[in-house]
Amino acid sequence: MKIKPIRRRNISAEVTEQITDNILRGAWKPGDKIPSENALKDMFLVSRNSVRTALQRLIALGLLTSKHGGGTFVNELSPGIFMNSLIPSLMLDNRGLLEMLEFRKIIEVESVKLAALRATKPDIQELSMIIEQMNSMTDERYDPQIFALKDSSFHDLLVRCAKNSVLEKVCAIIQGLLLLNQVEIQKLIGPSLAFKFHPLILEAVKKRDPVVASKIMEEHIQVTIEQTAERIKMKSNA
Repeated sequence: MKIKPIRRRNISAEVTEQITDNILRGAWKPGDKIPSENALKDMFLVSRNSVRTALQRLIALGLLTSKHGGGTFVNELSPGIFMNSLIPSLMLDNRGLLEMLEFRKIIEVESVKLAALRATKPDIQELSMIIEQMNSMTDERYDPQIFALKDSSFHDLLVRCAKNSVLEKVCAIIQGLLLLNQVEIQKLIGPSLAFKFHPLILEAVKKRDPVVASKIMEEHIQVTIEQTAERIKMKSNA
């Protein structure tokens, strides 16, 4: 196992890279339980928060799975996971965050048109259930990572409702990165846009109206881009 003390400014990113490297080289194999946060903190000579951030990223990317009370384990390395894990760390920065939103706008505005035409009754029921679960997350119960998982599930299901195998496979390959994008957005701007736009999108899909569905999706992602960019600017000027 190869572990080096962290020297760079972006500490959590280097922790992410070193853990990924150990997984890809087979030092930690699928099914292995990796060391605890405290143990990794001591191994890397960094703060526990830096380790936790790195682990959260790798869980979002699909390399690791956290089991409540049981620790964190290495997942089976599917082709999609390899694709995600090899995406440069710069994709986790502010520019990458906005570029991923631009990608989503291109893909999702068109795919929701097909979803409005092709979604089945069970699809619509599942979309409704996800919205209900999100609505149940009041201020006291709101957790950005859990909410991001539901948010990502809603958008992922809409893509699958398009019933286009190419769209589905492309989004499946980068599913971990899409989830990571949602987590970072939640941390920056919170859940209000999802509460506003998701029911409107679902209603348009129910009515089999591709024009309205795409218009609402475009507005949803565009406002998300604008609010995310503004929050990034505020943070950089603080």
